[in-house]
Parts: sequence; C-alpha cells; structure tokens
Amino acid sequence: MPGLQQLLSYRLSVVSSLLSRAQLKRFGPLSDLTGPEWRVLVLVHTYAPLSVKALSKQAGIDFGQASRLVSRMCELGHVVKTPTDDGRQVNLLLTPSGKALQRKLWTAAMACNNTFLSVLTNAQKDALFTGLDALASALKADLAREESPPRRSARPAGKR
Repeated sequence: MPGLQQLLSYRLSVVSSLLSRAQLKRFGPLSDLTGPEWRVLVLVHTYAPLSVKALSKQAGIDFGQASRLVSRMCELGHVVKTPTDDGRQVNLLLTPSGKALQRKLWTAAMACNNTFLSVLTNAQKDALFTGLDALASALKADLAREESPPRRSARPAGKR
C-alpha cells in the first residue's frame, strides 16, 4: 500500500514548511514579522499598487486573512492604504520603513535561497524549477477549467 510519502502534495508541503521555518529562523534577528506578514511585504513591493483582493489572490489566501495581515502591516507602519479613484477600494503601498525592511529581508532571503539551493547540482536545479513550473501551469489550467461555467450547447440534449 502506498504511503503518505507517495503524495506529491505531502512532500511539497513538508519541504515548504522546512524552508519557511529555516528562513524565518535566519530572519529572527532582522525582524519580528511572521512568514505571512513577510509575504505581504514582498507582494506589495512587487505588485503595488494593488488591492487587498488582488493581494489575497497573489498570496493564495482568503480575503479575510489577507485583510487581517494588511491591517497588521498597517499597524506596524510598513504598509499604507490609499483610496482608489472610484473610492470603493484601497490600494496598498509600502511606506518608507516598509521599503527599507523589504530590502533588508529580501537580501537575507536571497542569501538563504542560495544556501538552500547549493545542495543541488545545476542540472538538479534546472529540473526542479522546470518541473515546478510545469506542475503550476497544469494545476492553474485544471483549476481554471473547474471554475469556468459549463458551456451550453445551442441544441437541447437528445435533439438532432
């Protein structure tokens, strides 16, 4: 009988958790942000200006969690909400302190990334990234098919 180790989702989850824990351990002296808070910082830096809804989609988290994270980052003074032209939403931007913290943490993240990847050969790195990209593309396509409403035929079923 196949074990849990045979499930791709399980193995990726374990590696992801270990990577996050190792990276946060290195970030400890630099910041008291949690992993999700750090991701908000990076995503706002990368995609600003963006709405909370867009942030939740980019981060792969639900809107409520994204909203709570944004509120926390605003309280810490790293993110600011600015009204949009129509006034129905807000856009998120980094404050000067948020930009400085993002630069500092990004430098540390890249150093960690390079350390983690150093255990792989160049061929293994290429295969890993190629495989992850292929999986992501296939999963996005699969989810898009499931989320799309079924197409209706012009003719009623059973009639020719």
